[in-house]
Amino acid sequence: MIEVDGDEYYVVMDGVRLKGPFKCRDEAVSAEEECLYFMGVSDYKAGKCP
Repeated sequence: MIEVDGDEYYVVMDGVRLKGPFKCRDEAVSAEEECLYFMGVSDYKAGKCP
């Protein structure tokens, strides 16, 4: 799961926040995180990631 906090984002695994990029091995989250990484938090919040 991904948590966005201000302009930063974290991948949350087992209740632990991991600071990016590409820490997650879950395919669904990885695609979302990859989009977030390249597009940025503002575009992510605007719904531009799948």
